[in-house]
Amino acid sequence: MPSGSDPGRVEEYTDRQVERVRRTVREPNRSDILKTVRKGRRGNIASPKPNQRTKPSWSKATIRNNARDLRILAGQLQGLDEVEYEGTTWTGREGRDDYPDRLLDLTPEQVTELITEMSIERDWARSNERDYCLTVRNHFLAHDRVETATEIDYPQVGLENAAVDIETVPSREDLLALIDGESIRDKAMYTVLWESGCRVTALASLKIKHWKPKGEGYGVVQVPGAYVTGLKGAEHSAKPITFARGYLDNWLSEHELSDDPEAPLFHGIRPQDDPSEHLHPHSVHQQLKRIARRTEEIDAQHISPHTFKHGRASEMRASDKYSKEDIEQILDWEEGTPMHGRYEHVTEIDEAERILRKHGFAPTDDGDSVEHRECPRCGTIVDMDAEYCPKCSLRQRNEPPRWWRIYRGITDEDDPVREKYREELPPADAAELVPDLFDHVKRVFLSGMIGGAVRSKVDGELAEEQKETYHRSIEDPDDRQWVYDNISGIDQQHVEEHPHATNIRRIESGELNV
Repeated sequence: MPSGSDPGRVEEYTDRQVERVRRTVREPNRSDILKTVRKGRRGNIASPKPNQRTKPSWSKATIRNNARDLRILAGQLQGLDEVEYEGTTWTGREGRDDYPDRLLDLTPEQVTELITEMSIERDWARSNERDYCLTVRNHFLAHDRVETATEIDYPQVGLENAAVDIETVPSREDLLALIDGESIRDKAMYTVLWESGCRVTALASLKIKHWKPKGEGYGVVQVPGAYVTGLKGAEHSAKPITFARGYLDNWLSEHELSDDPEAPLFHGIRPQDDPSEHLHPHSVHQQLKRIARRTEEIDAQHISPHTFKHGRASEMRASDKYSKEDIEQILDWEEGTPMHGRYEHVTEIDEAERILRKHGFAPTDDGDSVEHRECPRCGTIVDMDAEYCPKCSLRQRNEPPRWWRIYRGITDEDDPVREKYREELPPADAAELVPDLFDHVKRVFLSGMIGGAVRSKVDGELAEEQKETYHRSIEDPDDRQWVYDNISGIDQQHVEEHPHATNIRRIESGELNV
C-alpha cells in the first residue's frame, strides 16, 4: 500500500477510495457519501462551531479517510459483498437489521452503538473508534444536519492534560522483548520508531535519502516536513539515532534498493511486495499489534506506535541526558508545551534517584530492570539484550581490536590514550595512532611484557617512580605472545605511515641538531 505521505500517491489513493464508493456502495448511501466528499473538497461543510460558518477544505488525506470510513460503515449496514480495507474483506454483520440501511437515518445513539460494536469486533484502538464517529459527524454536517451531528458522542483521546498511566506505558525492555526473534526489517523499523519519537505516518514516508549516518555509532533521520500532504506534525524534522543505528545498518545491508535515495526506507518483505513501495502506516500499526500478541509477558492492548511515543517520553524524562528542549525536539512538542506534565507522576521516582546520583549516591533498590554490560570495543554501557552498541555500532558478539583490549586491561582510566578515546572510537590498528600516542602505547606494551618480572620482585605496591615506568603485566599467555609477535611489525607500519616521526623524535631528544 502507498504510504499516504507522497503527494502523488496520496492523490492516487484518494481517487481510488472515491471510485470504490461509486463501485461498491448501493444507493442511497452512494450519493450521500459522494456529496459529503464533494463538499469536503470545496470546504463548504457546515461547522458546529458558533464562530465559524463552514469548515476549511479537506486535504487529500482527509478526503481519503472519510471516503474509506463511510464506505466501510455503509457496507456494514447494507451487507455489501465487497467492502475492502487494507486487504481485509468485511461483509455485513449478522443482525444489521437492527439499523437502517442509510447512514443518514441513524440516530446519534445508533451511531455510537454501531461503531462501538465494530470497534470491539475488529479490536480497534480508541483513536480509530473516535475517527469513525467524527467521520459520521462530518457526514451529517455535509447534509446540513448540524443538530444531529453535534449529538454524536465520540471517545476523547489525546488530551494534553491526561496523565500517562505508569502501569501500562511500554518501556525499552518491552521494546527489546518485542523485536527479539523478529525480522531485521522489523527490528530496525520499530527501534527507529521508538528512538525517533516520530508518528507512524512520518515513519512510513521515510526514504533512503532521509537517513544520514554521521559517524560509526549514530546518525540523523530527516523526517519530511509538514509540507508533505497528509503528514501531520514533523515540525522538528531532524531526529537523532543512536541505539537503533546498528539495527538500521543491518536492515540496509539487505535492502534491495539501498543505493536508490528515492526508495522507501522501509518496504514490505513478503515475496509479492515491491521494494519500491512504501509501507502503509496501517500496516506498520497492524504488524506491531501482531508482534505484541505473540510476545509473552507483553500486554498487546497497551502496545501501539502511539504508546511508543509515551514510552520514549517517559524514558527521556527519567534520564538526566535530556533537557525539556531535547524532548520537545524529538517528540515534536511545541516550546512551553503542557505535555511534560503528563509524565510527572511516571518519572517522579526516577527524578528522585537522579538527584541522589548528582549528590554522589547510587540507589540500588528497584534499579533499572534492564541488565547492562560494557561494550568490548568502546566501553559504553549497553543493554544486555542489545544486538549493537549505541555508540560504536559494534555487534555485541564481536571482539574489539585486539591491541585495544589488551591495552585497556593493563592501564588505568586516567591513562592519556584511554582519555583520548573515551568519547571517540580507537583505530582498528595501533599503527594508525599519531606518533606521541603510539610511542606511549608501545612503552606500555613493552613494560607490560616485563612488568610481571618486576612486580614479582617488589613486595606490595610499586613505588610511584616504578608506576611511571611499569604498567600491569600482560597476564594472558596468548596476549603476551600476540604482543611479542606483532609489536615490531606494528612499529614498522607506523614508521611507514608517519615517515617524519623518527626525525621529530630525534629532535626532541637532542640527537639531531636543526
